[in-house]
Amino acid sequence: MKFVLTNHAEAELNGLAGNVTIWASTGRSEEDAEGTFEFATNLRGLESKELTAPLTARRKFTNCPIGRT
Repeated sequence: MKFVLTNHAEAELNGLAGNVTIWASTGRSEEDAEGTFEFATNLRGLESKELTAPLTARRKFTNCPIGRT
């Protein structure tokens, strides 16, 4: 998974980490997660950083329209 983190504050963010869960966008509210990934990084004040993390997915993504125009 490729994503961007942005620190909008002037203070540094050291040891920033998270677990991200991706959910389907359908009408059912009790669906299983489509995938997850974890990240850890440091960000200087007012810095943006592009990161890549392995996605653990329920199924293989072959056509993911996120970010397409």
